[in-house]
Parts: sequence; structure tokens; C-alpha cells
Amino acid sequence: MNKHFSLFILLCLFGFYSCHESVVNTTESTPSEKHTKDTLDRSTVEKIKKYLLSPNDSSITVQFDEITIHLSPLVPFDKVGSFVKTTADTCFVSADVYESILGGQLRIISNSLTDFKIEQAYQTSVSISNEGPHCDLLDWKHFTSNWKVLQLTKNGFYSCLNYTQKEGEIFPQVDVDELKSEVKKHCGEEMYDLVKNSSELRQYPIGIGISSVFIRLKGKMNGKTIIKIIAVDEAMGC
Repeated sequence: MNKHFSLFILLCLFGFYSCHESVVNTTESTPSEKHTKDTLDRSTVEKIKKYLLSPNDSSITVQFDEITIHLSPLVPFDKVGSFVKTTADTCFVSADVYESILGGQLRIISNSLTDFKIEQAYQTSVSISNEGPHCDLLDWKHFTSNWKVLQLTKNGFYSCLNYTQKEGEIFPQVDVDELKSEVKKHCGEEMYDLVKNSSELRQYPIGIGISSVFIRLKGKMNGKTIIKIIAVDEAMGC
């Protein structure tokens, strides 16, 4: 209860300062070149960061050298993965079963990042199901969508996109026999027996779904362009 109350106070403080931020408003289907500028003062940033970096089982926080990105609600596959600190430009995190960043929200915390925009894309993969057990072909072929700009809400969060079932089943045209060979090599004889008589890509037990969601931040810091990417592995076959 005390933690929830503290979060409420922090969000109120953030909302007050957010009124002075410029907002990304885009209805285009392709990434816009419009940007938003971070105008939070250092003390407010530190207060919010202190809360975000505290243990939280329903969110994932990624701390890069220059910025911190908070994803919620999103339960990590490994509870230790609720906080990730990295010096790399790309960070990989895994969502728990039945968890997804789709339709969720994220917040950017930085003292000096300016002229930035947040974009999202997704990737689909093939999954072979045997009722409960399944085998995901994550190292085979994929469809990767275009980047789309995320919008900044009035409460200071960016709203993550969701996708329709049709969008989640987009996949490049492939030869079914080639797929069967990959299943036999990667998934074993038991899974191969399930697909050996299949004639269509989307015929059970062959399925297509979203396997990864990508969040990309592009901005400037001290006059230098920086790009940071978070790749969220989504659970398939569930």
C-alpha cells in the first residue's frame, strides 16, 4: 500500500512536469520524424528512477549507460531479469508465459536525452504444437514488421502497440518440405511425425505467432545521436 501511494505521488509530480513536454502526435502508419524533448529536472528524474529501480515483480527495467527504460506490466521469465543493467546498445529480455509487452506501457528516464522518439516493431516465427508441448523455430525464417512511432500519453508513459491476429500471422512464403526438414533437424522425430503429412504452412500443428517485440529509442545526447533497442522475447505456443 505504501509503495502504491508513493508511486501515485511520483506520477503526480511527473504529470505536473509533463505538461511542459512536447507530445508526439502521429496517426501515420509509418514512423514519423517528429520528436519529443525531455524537460524533467534532475531531482524529479532521480525520485522516479529510485522507485523504478526498486524490486518489482510485474515490470522490467533496463538501465543503459545514458538512459533507463521501464516496461510495465511485464513479468520477466526469470525473476532476476526484472532489472537489467547493460553497457550494450541492444538488450534482450524474456517475458514470462502468458505475459506480453503488447498493449503495455513504457517510460523513459534520462537527465540529458533530447529530441528523441520511441518506435516499436515485431517479428513472427513458426511454432509446432503437440497440444501442450511445442517447438519454436526461432533460428529459422521470420517476418519483421516496419517500425511505428509510439505516442506519449498525458500521464507521461508511451503506449505500446498491440497487433491483430492477422498481423501476428504474417509470414514469408516458404516451401513446406523445407519447413519439415527444419522441424526434423531442430525439433526431433516426435515433432517431425506431427508435420510430415502437412501440406500447408498454417495447418495445425503448424502455427505462426509473434516471437519478439522490439522497442527502439533514437535521440541525441550532448549533440551525439544514440540508438538503443530492447528486444522482448514473447512466449509462443501458449
